[in-house]
Amino acid sequence: MVSALLWLSPGVSGRLPRQKLAACAALLYALLAGFTLPTQRAFIMIVIFMSAYLSQRPSPVSLRFIVALSCILTLNPLAAMTAGFWISFVAVGVLLCCVTSNPPIRDFEVNSQHSVRLLQRFVKPQLIIFLGLLVPLIFWTQQVSLMAPLINMLAIPLVGFVVVPLCLLALLLAYPLPQVVTLLLQWVDHILNLLFGIMEQLVAAGGQWALLQLTSLNTPTLLAAILGVLVLLLPVSRTYRYLALPLLLSVFLPATSPVDAPSLWLHVLDVDQGLAVILQTPNHALV
Repeated sequence: MVSALLWLSPGVSGRLPRQKLAACAALLYALLAGFTLPTQRAFIMIVIFMSAYLSQRPSPVSLRFIVALSCILTLNPLAAMTAGFWISFVAVGVLLCCVTSNPPIRDFEVNSQHSVRLLQRFVKPQLIIFLGLLVPLIFWTQQVSLMAPLINMLAIPLVGFVVVPLCLLALLLAYPLPQVVTLLLQWVDHILNLLFGIMEQLVAAGGQWALLQLTSLNTPTLLAAILGVLVLLLPVSRTYRYLALPLLLSVFLPATSPVDAPSLWLHVLDVDQGLAVILQTPNHALV
């Protein structure tokens, strides 16, 4: 949204750099979200990663990553005991390590090479995040969704570039144009219903592979999973990458053995303000 506003008002970027505007927008969004622990973590990471641009002093990305990690642990040492802390920092860390800068596409000629490059830029980060978060998700939730990369490739741009901007625009227009707000929120409702419908279809198409319950885990299995992920993500010889398959199979094979589905699931979630308990049966869910 900041980029769109600067495109409509190019003179503003000369007086106030877009990095500062983006940081201010991130602060406003965090305040609107209640400045909870997840929003605090995201805001701190954004500000520190933009510090090189804000101060006009270049610094290594790895240093900014460590500073952000240290600041969050200083403000809330118990954050290291939560799943959200590890999932967010592991996701950012693997992206910084594995996603290299790509040269820009200088023309818009439609050909197979450019199409492959665009597809690679879109798909590669999701696959890297899926692999990077494999072990944290197994450790914290004992379950993995093999449909997650595909769903994320659909949901992240749709929510980030359509749903959230429409909601913020509706918030800005709530007082002067309430009729427009109603229309915008109706669009958001239709978009989310469409997204949820597609997600349900993808999960149904995935069958038992849509969500794997990994209940028979132990320390050797987790170590094998860590080694398999490192072999896939680190720049090693292609020969060694073939070792990742048997290492990761040690995690997934126990989950594919037939077991009786439980009649009741009990989930206890940390929602920052307290705990939420979800009772789930094959046909119902109670929060």
